[in-house]
Amino acid sequence: MSGGDDNSAYRDLFVQEANEHVQNLNQSLLKLEEEPGNREYLDAAFRSAHTLKGMAATMGYDQIKQLCKAVEELFDGFRKGERALTSAVASYLFKCFDAMQQMVSDEGFKIDIGQYLAELQKASEASQGGGSYDDNNGSKDAPAPEDAAFLQQPQEGQEQAAATAVTAAVPQQHQQQQQQQHAVLPQTIRVRMQDLDSLVDLVGELLIAKMRLEQMMLGSATTAADNRVRHTFMSLGRLVSDLQYQTMKLRLVPVEQIFNRFPRMIRDISASQGKNVKLEMEGLGIELDRTVLDAITDPLLHMLRNAVDHGQEAPDEREKAGKPRTGTIKLAASKVGDRVMITVEDDGRGIDVERLKAKAVEKRLITREEADTMSEEDALSLIGTPGLSTAKQVTDISGRGVGMDVVFSQIEAVGGQVKIETKKGQGTRFTLMIPLSLAIIGGLLITIGNEKYVLPLSSVISTMRVDVKDIKIVHGREVIMFRGQVVPLARTGQALGIPQRGSQDQQQQASLEYLTVVIVNKNGRPYGLIVDAFESKQEIVVKRLDTSSTSASSSSSSSSSSVSSEATILGDGKVALILDPARL
Repeated sequence: MSGGDDNSAYRDLFVQEANEHVQNLNQSLLKLEEEPGNREYLDAAFRSAHTLKGMAATMGYDQIKQLCKAVEELFDGFRKGERALTSAVASYLFKCFDAMQQMVSDEGFKIDIGQYLAELQKASEASQGGGSYDDNNGSKDAPAPEDAAFLQQPQEGQEQAAATAVTAAVPQQHQQQQQQQHAVLPQTIRVRMQDLDSLVDLVGELLIAKMRLEQMMLGSATTAADNRVRHTFMSLGRLVSDLQYQTMKLRLVPVEQIFNRFPRMIRDISASQGKNVKLEMEGLGIELDRTVLDAITDPLLHMLRNAVDHGQEAPDEREKAGKPRTGTIKLAASKVGDRVMITVEDDGRGIDVERLKAKAVEKRLITREEADTMSEEDALSLIGTPGLSTAKQVTDISGRGVGMDVVFSQIEAVGGQVKIETKKGQGTRFTLMIPLSLAIIGGLLITIGNEKYVLPLSSVISTMRVDVKDIKIVHGREVIMFRGQVVPLARTGQALGIPQRGSQDQQQQASLEYLTVVIVNKNGRPYGLIVDAFESKQEIVVKRLDTSSTSASSSSSSSSSSVSSEATILGDGKVALILDPARL
């Protein structure tokens, strides 16, 4: 790179914009494969290659510039109808885009540029004589108006002088173009994630201060002056809520940002396996907190790869089964209350539940007796067990028994749940329920012993008082009936290692007629948590715990840290752990 430290200040901006252009090249070429005559996609790819070439030249990245120039010339041939886009040419262009991506991300990464340029030249010569990309709005050789300026380029080395000459020759036209560009500039700025995180933290502290002030003012309004203060405080509360809402919106990004990475991956994997698979995507405008979106990227990647490798059949096999030769994978996002539902559905062979059980028995994860009595829902939950895979052979994509356990653990780590549905011969559907944000969430305040804890509202199904006579013992476990289902009970105090009220007096405990139970969603199933009381639901600010510094000397401390890695500050200034139902 020429320019050295002079351009270091612009490196971050270059990487951000260059990644967008490479992503646009990938998306446009994927669309062109589906619609070879679509001029819009061709123009978009051409513009991205040209813009990236200029950016790389400015930064002194010669290899990126040369590669973009060759790609740009190839696209120019497509535009003029001199060349045709074939599958082989598209595959090599994708290879070039991958090289661009690596060079953009890593300044020190180098390629054999001569080999890439030679291969592109061969691809260009092999594709000569193709059909025209005429958009029916004039000559096929005429460039789009917005591209005219940079389609008529001089030879390399004379570009800067030529550009200066053109600018000098038509100053008025240049000024008009500049005014038009400024008029359509998007009203957005780039902000570092660290700055957004700091802003969210400050708003969280403001929310905590508001709750503490509210606690202090309870019951204090006895005079007219006190009432005025109370009304002012209510106005302040509304302003803090509005500020919190707007701040959280800043962290929301559309799922499109990660969804758009997957069509290229599906194409490459299906092509390498000789399968015909298309990816359909819905709900691209649904927004999630950036932190949550980053956390679910790998799980979605694993599920989509498995859908192609395990789920989809070869074209001949699909035809024999009466299915279209091209398989379909649907990736959809939708908003459900305060959560986002993401589904990954394929129309492939489905999951062989009996084979899954047999594999689990072979790996000694369950016994034969357990397998025989296991329901389909229980069997499907085995998919998240580390080391378990039903693949007949190990490939570079799957078969090593890793991946799905990562899906379950990472989704649960952000407070989500995974549900699996399958029909043999018809396909499989994975449903992810994901919280919108991890910074400020709704919580239910509960009391266990003399301590207060918080359960995320996203995990709470219902609260109820249960007559002790309605508690039954099944296989040594306490259960109750809830909405026609048998629901296991867990004494939360025992799980946390703290005594619940009345536990030290057995006679008093036995005399209790009713128990307070919170029904929660634990890995897609209802469970009942026995608590001493539940107080109220409220918005809470999530604070991460440093579990590495937790003292192991206290049994209650170690038990609590094993079921929670987050806490919040209540209105009275006390700290309350946020319990994870999946760990109880």
